[in-house]
Amino acid sequence: MFAHDALRLARCISPSRVGDWLNLLGFALEKRRFGCYRPPLASTAWQARLAGWERRAGHWQLSGGGFYLLVARKIAVGLRPVRQVRREPMGKLVPLPMAKVNRRNAEP
Repeated sequence: MFAHDALRLARCISPSRVGDWLNLLGFALEKRRFGCYRPPLASTAWQARLAGWERRAGHWQLSGGGFYLLVARKIAVGLRPVRQVRREPMGKLVPLPMAKVNRRNAEP
C-alpha cells in the first residue's frame, strides 16, 4: 500500500498546466492522450473485472489515467533567407589632381 502522502510527494503536474506552459512558449497543442486507468492490482480476477473500464475510459479519453501524452508543434513564421546583393568589384583607384594654393591673395 502507498503512504498517505505519496501523491503529494510525487509533485505531479496537470496536463492543462503543461498545455498552458507550451502555449506560452509558442507551441500549439495537437493531441492529448490519456491511458492506464486500471489500478496496479496483483489479482488477475480484479484485473479481468476492470478490463472493461480500461476500454471505456480509453475511448472517452478521461483525464484520470496513469499517464498522459501531449503532442505539440512549435509555431514559427516561415522566413525566406534574404539574398546577398553582390557588388561589382571596384576598379583601380586613380588619384585626382588637388587644387593649388593661391598665395597672391593671402594676407601675411
